Amino acid sequence: MVRQLEVDAPPEPAPYRGALRHRLAERGVDRVLLLLLPALLVVVLLFLYPMMYGVGLSLQPKAGGGLLARHRADVREPYADRRSGTGGDVGLT
Repeated sequence: MVRQLEVDAPPEPAPYRGALRHRLAERGVDRVLLLLLPALLVVVLLFLYPMMYGVGLSLQPKAGGGLLARHRADVREPYADRRSGTGGDVGLT
């Protein structure tokens, strides 16, 4: 009795996907468009983050009293009309 060895077939190689530049071009992304990514990152880090941080700080007063407590205090101040020239009787409750 002769035993036959079973040999597995070699795995098929992965199909060639092409260069990254070509794959991105098929999706409409050019290399020049990729240059916008660092610029957008700079805009977000140097402009939008500090702006949103400042808005967040202005809406959280240290003394408490709610979301617009600081604005209410400025409006109710009797000398606010002299300071801003708009009149202090705006009336936020």
